[in-house]
Amino acid sequence: MTVRRQVRKRRGLIVRPEHPGRHTILVHVIMILIVTCASAGCLLVAQQSAGSGRDSPTGFPDQPGHAEVSGHPRIVCLTSDAAELLVAIGAGEDVIGVPETLQTHHPRLLSRLPNARSVGSAKTPDVETILALSPDLIILSEAMQPSGEEKWRAAGIRTFAFECHRAQDLSGIALTLGNLTSHEKEAGDYAAFTQNLLDIIRRRLDSNPPANPLRVYMESYTDYFVYGRDTGADDLLRFLHCINVGANQSLSSIRVSTEWVLAENPDIIIKTTTLNSNRTLQSEYHRLISRDGFSSLRAIRMNRTYIINGDVFFSPHAAEGALYLAKKIYPDRFRDIDASKFTRNYLQLFSGETDDVPVIFP
Repeated sequence: MTVRRQVRKRRGLIVRPEHPGRHTILVHVIMILIVTCASAGCLLVAQQSAGSGRDSPTGFPDQPGHAEVSGHPRIVCLTSDAAELLVAIGAGEDVIGVPETLQTHHPRLLSRLPNARSVGSAKTPDVETILALSPDLIILSEAMQPSGEEKWRAAGIRTFAFECHRAQDLSGIALTLGNLTSHEKEAGDYAAFTQNLLDIIRRRLDSNPPANPLRVYMESYTDYFVYGRDTGADDLLRFLHCINVGANQSLSSIRVSTEWVLAENPDIIIKTTTLNSNRTLQSEYHRLISRDGFSSLRAIRMNRTYIINGDVFFSPHAAEGALYLAKKIYPDRFRDIDASKFTRNYLQLFSGETDDVPVIFP
């Protein structure tokens, strides 16, 4: 499925969930706490993780270990997901540094990051460039161990670790970033939008979970590398009441063999990919189902094989991706839901892009 990005003037978001659930209420409570804190002259910053030198994305200023951060900090993002989330909450102008891969793999973001310049590779950033930019904050992912981190921490630059691609974490992270950048209203809109999508899924699955959960083989960007446990993909499958056949693997991503996949014989196959001029969801689909031996797999025979765009499913769009996948896995339960409508709403409110976005095929 493909949705068209449309440029619209940003406007306020009114979310009308099907029924207010406890998760939606929780987000509203958090939003009230943040607004209350901000009105009192304090800003939410993250508590420093013991021994890591980094700041975790939880906590409030009245807890030990916090320091005040400027309301419009200068930010270096070492992940494109964090940069995209900052754009979504209206804080793109606060970003002054991005990894070089964002310029090559996500050029669509650059127009929303007018003050950003390349700081080199995310794993080996140019520390001198970063120091010359004089950032207040550096945002990276929890798994990253970039070279030079000790130097910028020694210079007093705060480092925050966020995973901006897990659907169930995005609302809280957005609210934290909104408070840090004085974009509480826009962050609250994004959090409510995301939470509403997740609540739609929860209400249709949690109240009547499948008696026999479907077994899913979910492959990473690289052929035959299956997602292991405690990954974003594993979280997504468990949220959708599916069994990740790769969850028994001890690593987050591990190479398996054709024989292993044939022995698992999953009910559903999902492959993640990125797109370019030579690679489409359709071409990846035909390449996948043509693998030696795969024609005997249950998922192939039953036409339950899907190619997903990783830039949607593992990004600030992750809640939308979850809804698209829920419709594929449980077509009867989500027959009345038009997932593309939510994507169009997201683009109108948080993105302002114009290119087509393939999401899932077929």
